[in-house]
Amino acid sequence: MKKITTVVTLLVLFISCEINQEAVQIMAKSDFSKAIRVVVPKTNNTPFEFEKKSTAVNLAEYISNVNNVTGIAISEVSFQLKNFTGNTKGIIQSLSVKAADALTLMSITNVNPSQEATKGTVYKITDPTIIKELEKVFLLNNTTSMFSVSGSLLSNEGKMEFDIEVSVKLTATIN
Repeated sequence: MKKITTVVTLLVLFISCEINQEAVQIMAKSDFSKAIRVVVPKTNNTPFEFEKKSTAVNLAEYISNVNNVTGIAISEVSFQLKNFTGNTKGIIQSLSVKAADALTLMSITNVNPSQEATKGTVYKITDPTIIKELEKVFLLNNTTSMFSVSGSLLSNEGKMEFDIEVSVKLTATIN
Protein backbone atom coordinates (compact mmCIF):
# COMPACT_ATOMS: atom_id res chain seq x y z
CA MET A 1 0.00 0.00 0.00
CA LYS A 2 2.85 2.39 0.83
CA LYS A 3 4.40 1.69 -2.58
CA ILE A 4 1.16 2.50 -4.41
CA THR A 5 0.73 5.75 -2.43
CA THR A 6 4.33 6.74 -3.16
CA VAL A 7 3.96 5.95 -6.88
CA VAL A 8 0.68 7.89 -7.12
CA THR A 9 2.21 10.87 -5.27
CA LEU A 10 5.26 10.89 -7.55
CA LEU A 11 3.06 10.59 -10.63
CA VAL A 12 0.90 13.55 -9.57
CA LEU A 13 4.02 15.59 -8.77
CA PHE A 14 5.57 14.76 -12.17
CA ILE A 15 2.38 15.64 -14.07
CA SER A 16 1.94 18.93 -12.22
CA CYS A 17 5.57 19.89 -12.90
CA GLU A 18 5.06 19.24 -16.61
CA ILE A 19 1.96 21.46 -16.65
CA ASN A 20 3.81 24.35 -15.00
CA GLN A 21 6.55 24.38 -17.65
CA GLU A 22 4.30 26.07 -20.22
CA ALA A 23 5.33 29.60 -21.20
CA VAL A 24 3.28 32.45 -19.83
CA GLN A 25 2.13 35.13 -22.27
CA ILE A 26 1.39 38.63 -21.10
CA MET A 27 -0.77 41.05 -23.07
CA ALA A 28 0.16 44.72 -22.61
CA LYS A 29 -2.20 47.40 -23.94
CA SER A 30 -0.99 50.86 -24.81
CA ASP A 31 -2.38 54.02 -26.38
CA PHE A 32 -0.06 56.74 -27.61
CA SER A 33 -0.09 59.83 -29.81
CA LYS A 34 2.55 61.83 -31.66
CA ALA A 35 1.91 65.38 -32.86
CA ILE A 36 3.63 67.00 -35.82
CA ARG A 37 3.47 70.81 -36.01
CA VAL A 38 2.86 72.35 -39.45
CA VAL A 39 3.57 76.06 -39.99
CA VAL A 40 2.38 77.53 -43.29
CA PRO A 41 3.42 81.05 -44.35
CA LYS A 42 1.23 83.31 -46.47
CA THR A 43 1.34 81.55 -49.85
CA ASN A 44 0.22 84.18 -52.43
CA ASN A 45 -1.42 81.54 -54.68
CA THR A 46 1.73 79.38 -54.70
CA PRO A 47 1.19 76.02 -52.94
CA PHE A 48 3.34 75.48 -49.86
CA GLU A 49 4.91 72.02 -50.10
CA PHE A 50 6.06 70.39 -46.87
CA GLU A 51 7.32 67.16 -45.32
CA LYS A 52 7.71 66.73 -41.57
CA LYS A 53 8.54 63.81 -39.27
CA SER A 54 7.56 63.05 -35.71
CA THR A 55 10.00 62.08 -33.05
CA ALA A 56 10.52 58.33 -32.99
CA VAL A 57 7.84 56.23 -31.35
CA ASN A 58 9.58 53.75 -29.08
CA LEU A 59 7.23 51.27 -27.47
CA ALA A 60 9.69 50.93 -24.57
CA GLU A 61 8.25 54.26 -23.36
CA TYR A 62 4.83 52.64 -23.04
CA ILE A 63 5.43 48.91 -22.49
CA SER A 64 7.85 47.26 -20.08
CA ASN A 65 9.76 44.17 -21.27
CA VAL A 66 9.66 45.51 -24.83
CA ASN A 67 12.60 43.26 -25.79
CA ASN A 68 10.35 40.24 -25.24
CA VAL A 69 7.53 41.42 -27.52
CA THR A 70 6.56 38.60 -29.90
CA GLY A 71 3.42 40.06 -31.42
CA ILE A 72 1.61 43.36 -31.93
CA ALA A 73 -2.10 43.80 -32.62
CA ILE A 74 -3.33 47.29 -33.48
CA SER A 75 -6.97 47.99 -32.68
CA GLU A 76 -7.09 51.59 -33.92
CA VAL A 77 -5.01 54.09 -35.89
CA SER A 78 -6.22 57.62 -36.50
CA PHE A 79 -5.15 61.21 -36.95
CA GLN A 80 -6.63 64.61 -36.16
CA LEU A 81 -5.90 68.22 -37.01
CA LYS A 82 -5.56 70.15 -33.72
CA ASN A 83 -4.48 73.43 -32.15
CA PHE A 84 -5.21 75.55 -35.21
CA THR A 85 -4.22 79.24 -35.28
CA GLY A 86 -4.09 81.79 -38.09
CA ASN A 87 -5.81 82.07 -41.47
CA THR A 88 -9.14 80.24 -41.23
CA LYS A 89 -9.58 80.20 -45.02
CA GLY A 90 -6.47 78.11 -45.77
CA ILE A 91 -6.83 74.80 -47.59
CA ILE A 92 -4.96 71.50 -47.42
CA GLN A 93 -4.77 70.61 -51.10
CA SER A 94 -3.24 67.22 -50.27
CA LEU A 95 -1.96 65.55 -47.14
CA SER A 96 -0.43 62.09 -46.67
CA VAL A 97 0.25 60.49 -43.31
CA LYS A 98 2.93 57.77 -43.35
CA ALA A 99 4.69 55.39 -40.99
CA ALA A 100 8.34 54.43 -41.37
CA ASP A 101 8.63 56.80 -44.38
CA ALA A 102 7.09 54.23 -46.72
CA LEU A 103 3.72 52.99 -45.49
CA THR A 104 0.95 55.45 -46.41
CA LEU A 105 -1.69 55.27 -43.70
CA MET A 106 -4.13 57.75 -45.27
CA SER A 107 -4.37 60.69 -47.63
CA ILE A 108 -6.88 63.54 -47.67
CA THR A 109 -7.51 66.34 -50.17
CA ASN A 110 -9.21 69.74 -50.26
CA VAL A 111 -9.77 70.15 -46.53
CA ASN A 112 -9.99 73.34 -44.49
CA PRO A 113 -7.76 72.62 -41.45
CA SER A 114 -9.42 75.32 -39.33
CA GLN A 115 -12.86 73.78 -39.76
CA GLU A 116 -11.63 70.22 -39.20
CA ALA A 117 -9.73 71.19 -36.05
CA THR A 118 -12.78 73.06 -34.71
CA LYS A 119 -15.10 70.10 -35.44
CA GLY A 120 -12.61 67.64 -33.92
CA THR A 121 -12.76 65.41 -37.00
CA VAL A 122 -10.99 62.09 -36.47
CA TYR A 123 -9.67 60.35 -39.58
CA LYS A 124 -9.62 56.62 -38.83
CA ILE A 125 -7.45 54.20 -40.76
CA THR A 126 -9.67 51.15 -41.22
CA ASP A 127 -7.99 49.22 -44.05
CA PRO A 128 -6.96 45.89 -42.46
CA THR A 129 -4.04 45.50 -44.89
CA ILE A 130 -2.55 48.83 -43.80
CA ILE A 131 -3.07 48.01 -40.12
CA LYS A 132 -1.33 44.62 -40.55
CA GLU A 133 1.58 46.34 -42.31
CA LEU A 134 1.88 48.86 -39.46
CA GLU A 135 1.96 45.99 -36.95
CA LYS A 136 4.85 44.50 -38.94
CA VAL A 137 6.65 47.86 -38.97
CA PHE A 138 6.59 48.02 -35.17
CA LEU A 139 7.54 44.38 -34.73
CA LEU A 140 10.35 44.32 -37.31
CA ASN A 141 11.86 47.67 -36.35
CA ASN A 142 12.51 46.69 -32.74
CA THR A 143 9.19 48.22 -31.74
CA THR A 144 10.31 51.68 -32.91
CA SER A 145 8.82 53.68 -35.74
CA MET A 146 8.37 57.24 -36.92
CA PHE A 147 5.38 58.98 -38.46
CA SER A 148 5.66 61.57 -41.21
CA VAL A 149 3.31 63.93 -42.98
CA SER A 150 3.68 65.60 -46.35
CA GLY A 151 1.49 67.66 -48.56
CA SER A 152 0.56 70.87 -50.26
CA LEU A 153 -1.32 73.79 -48.69
CA LEU A 154 -2.64 77.19 -49.69
CA SER A 155 -2.95 80.03 -47.22
CA ASN A 156 -3.34 83.18 -49.32
CA GLU A 157 -4.69 85.43 -46.56
CA GLY A 158 -1.91 84.88 -44.02
CA LYS A 159 0.03 82.40 -41.93
CA MET A 160 -1.60 79.34 -40.35
CA GLU A 161 -0.35 76.70 -37.92
CA PHE A 162 -1.77 73.41 -36.69
CA ASP A 163 -0.80 70.00 -35.32
CA ILE A 164 -1.39 66.68 -37.02
CA GLU A 165 -1.77 64.19 -34.19
CA VAL A 166 -1.38 60.50 -35.03
CA SER A 167 -2.84 58.09 -32.43
CA VAL A 168 -2.38 54.33 -32.09
CA LYS A 169 -4.07 51.81 -29.80
CA LEU A 170 -2.28 48.49 -29.63
CA THR A 171 -1.78 45.31 -27.67
CA ALA A 172 1.65 43.72 -27.42
CA THR A 173 2.16 40.05 -26.67
CA ILE A 174 5.11 39.48 -24.36
CA ASN A 175 6.63 36.08 -23.69
